[in-house]
This record gives sequence, structure tokens and C-alpha cells, in this order.
Amino acid sequence: MISAPERKIKQTGCDVRFDNLTRQLYATDASIYQIEPIGAAFPRSAQQASGVIRAAADAGVSVVPRGAGTSLSGGAIGEGLIVDFSRHNRQIPDLNIENRSVHVGAGVVLDQLNDFLRPRGFCFGPDVATSARATLGGMIANNSSGAHVPIYGTTADHVLSLEIVMADGRIEKICPGHETLRAEREKIDNLIRAHIREMSERMPPGLMKRWPGYGLERFLRAPNNLNEILAGSEGTLAAIFSAELKISPLPREKGLGLIFFASVAEAMQATVELLDLKPAAIEHIDRPLFDQTCSFEQRAICSNWIPNRANRFCSSSSTKVWPSDCRPCKRESSGCA
Repeated sequence: MISAPERKIKQTGCDVRFDNLTRQLYATDASIYQIEPIGAAFPRSAQQASGVIRAAADAGVSVVPRGAGTSLSGGAIGEGLIVDFSRHNRQIPDLNIENRSVHVGAGVVLDQLNDFLRPRGFCFGPDVATSARATLGGMIANNSSGAHVPIYGTTADHVLSLEIVMADGRIEKICPGHETLRAEREKIDNLIRAHIREMSERMPPGLMKRWPGYGLERFLRAPNNLNEILAGSEGTLAAIFSAELKISPLPREKGLGLIFFASVAEAMQATVELLDLKPAAIEHIDRPLFDQTCSFEQRAICSNWIPNRANRFCSSSSTKVWPSDCRPCKRESSGCA
């Protein structure tokens, strides 16, 4: 028998399902957790998303916005209503080469976007490992980033504007200098003023990425841009329906450097020196992973030039090809070979 909240939510006209199979499918994500929701909604428009979120709020049902469900920490599951933005909201309606911006639906997958941009000489910088599945809405909600964070930063650094749905069903477009949500901005300003000293001590500006919590330190540097708070909020402040994002030119040249260390500790200590070279990416590859890689056809090739018992610290550049004599990395104090 259908419950009163389910009946109210179904009356919105949005595709909503409360059957056991749907609830089981949306009880999990890429994490180890399992929480069965009351159902899942699949909005085709911002108006449908607004209606179903407002109906859920009126019925006292919590809402969990969801992208591809690639979260490793249970961020895409919950006991309330799952609102899946990945099924229908996959359009790329506008590309502005002159302004280097693209408008995407929250359900657009990162690889889909880069496949669209690549023939035009552009890319979306943050390169998460789950690029074949991760949606742009989910990346914004988690402020995701990848190995190339030294040059591209995080997803929040590429957000120009957001079309969001608030918990009460309001649809808002958020961009720097906007005049909407003034009351909400005042609350945030008051919160920041009350904790400004603690924020300055705990959130130094030099961090490339601070993942936990809201982006208060970003908002502190750009107080007229609520997108700095929304990015990384994991759907707790609003649901993201679409976004206008910055795009970057494809690199003209690429280079790769492999450096070998006797221990992980020595590799970590050398990171500071490697950053002086302004690499596009720095990635640590441990022995088990490298052994698994070398177990394929190229094992014989790998074994000829990989030092025994060595940890690998791999750094690559997408902006220029480094010279072969990378002197800062060959110093004895770095412990590398």
C-alpha cells in the first residue's frame, strides 16, 4: 500500500519509483555502506526536480542528490528519496570558445565532456580516476580533483555559475556578484566573522585541496561567490541541476619523468623539491601496483630497467617537456636514483 509521502511525491509528475528493486539498486554506491531509501526520482527538467524536492520536504522526507554513485564514503546513499540527476540530465547545450566556457547538465559524464571538447582543442582540467562514470554534478558537489591538481586545481576552481534547486524547491542561478539568496549570504558572513581566527589558522591558503567540510576558506577569498560554498557541499545545501564551467586548452607538449626511491618516506620528502619544477602531476606508485602492471606482456621489459625493491614516484608535465638532467631530483639528499 502506498504511503502518504509516496503519494504526495508521485503527484509531482516526475518519474518516481518506490518498488523493491529500485530501492535495492539505490541502497549502495561505490562505498562499503548500504542504506535502503524509500525510493528514487529521475527528473527531466529543473522544474521537475523542484517539484519533487519541494514535495519531499513538505512530506518530511530527506533528499539525497545523486550522480553516478562513485562515492567511496557513502555520500550518494541515504534513507530518504534519492534524486538521480544522471539518467536524463546529460546534455551539453552550449559551448563558448571565445570565453572558454561550456554549459553542462549535472548528469554529463567527464569522459563525455572531454570527448566533446577534444576535437575543438580543449579539455576539462580536473581528471578524476572514475572519469568514465563520474558526472559533472557529482564532481562539483564533491569538489573533485585528480592527479593534475597542481596546474588545474579542483573542480571548484572551474565553476562559473550553477543552476541549483534549494530544499524548498526554489530554482536559483548562482554566479559571482549575484544578488539572490541575500539572507543566506548574511548567515554565512556572520558564521565566518565569528570564526575568522580559527579559519585562518586551520585553513592556510597554500593548500592545493582541503577536502573535508565546506569551502569557507574559498568563500573568504571570494565573498561575492556562493559557488565557493556550494562546491564540495555534497548536496547538503542544494541540488545541482546544471553548470557553466571553465575549459582549458589541450597541452601542446607532454613530458614524463620516472624517479626511484628506496622508501615511501624518501619519496614523500622529495615532493617539495619536485613541486619547484612546477609539474602538471605528481603520483606515487608503490611496489605492489607496479608488480601487477609488470605481470602483463611487458614484464620482461620492466624487469630490465626497474631497480629492485624500489618505490616509484612518477611525475609528469603537461605544459613543457623537462630536460633529461633534472638536477633538483638527483641530489643525494632526496634519496632517489
